[in-house]
Amino acid sequence: MLLDDNLLKEIEAGNQLIFKGDPDENAVLCTSSKTYDIKEAETSNSLLLVPELLFAASTGLDETIANNSIEGDSDSSFDKSNASLNKSADSDDRKPPREIVHKDIRSTFF
Repeated sequence: MLLDDNLLKEIEAGNQLIFKGDPDENAVLCTSSKTYDIKEAETSNSLLLVPELLFAASTGLDETIANNSIEGDSDSSFDKSNASLNKSADSDDRKPPREIVHKDIRSTFF
């Protein structure tokens, strides 16, 4: 998500940001004093974050892991994601296991 300086300051100050909108309207993001229009970008950041991602069809694996949700304990969610990610990479034994890790955002750019 790209934010302008005002929204970044609101978040850093711990202020509340609220998404609003009706089904027949575009959604907006509101602070206590301003309203921002939300623009959607068609991209899949998950593919950009995971190099050489192999899908089940390309690995010969046809298993779907039930309830592989990010909800709940974040450590177990990352464990589930890492297990799933490395299962898709089993066909390439020459590379070290891949791992998804949580990192805090240090800066934003526009």
